Formats: sequence, structure tokens, C-alpha cells
Amino acid sequence: MERICISFNIKQGSKEEYVRRHNEIWPELVDLMIQYGFSNQTIFINDTTVIAYLECDGDYLELAEKFGKEQISIAWQEYFDDIIIDSIEDGISTRYVSFEEVWHLE
Repeated sequence: MERICISFNIKQGSKEEYVRRHNEIWPELVDLMIQYGFSNQTIFINDTTVIAYLECDGDYLELAEKFGKEQISIAWQEYFDDIIIDSIEDGISTRYVSFEEVWHLE
């Protein structure tokens, strides 16, 4: 099992809308996440900074790439295009920043 942590920023003033949309998360998206082996996902927010933690059974990068090509996943990402800040550096999207795990308490 891999533990994954990512961070991203949302537009100023969109916190309530971001939370509202997650309070109404699409059940079919949750089902697909479970099918792909994603579990124990938690999202934290502080003003415009969002941090997400999740666990994955399998190779996260491989599964995330496949998951990202699923129609429901594409639709969910597009649903948040008006909220999440997506910057481009050297032609590469920096929408999500990954963190390397250093230590874990069991």
C-alpha cells in the first residue's frame, strides 16, 4: 500500500463552494475510486490551500493515470476547473504538487 499526499490551491473566495461540492460528491466517482484501490482519502483545507491524503493498493502513478482517463474522473476534474488554480511551468501543469513520504507512525 502506498500513502499519497498532494497539495493544490483554489481561487480566493471559493472555499465554501469547494467544500459544498465535496459534500455532494458523486457516488459513482467514489465507487470508481474504490475500484481502483484508492482508500482512506482525507482532504484538508485552509483558506486557499488544499491538502489531500489517500492510500492506494498498487502503483499509485500507474493507477492514477488510468483513473484520470475514466469519463467520470474527467467530468469531476472539469467540474472544478473554475475553482482550482492550474498554472503551467515549462509547458507542464503544476495543478497538483506531490509530497515525498519521509516518516510514518504505525
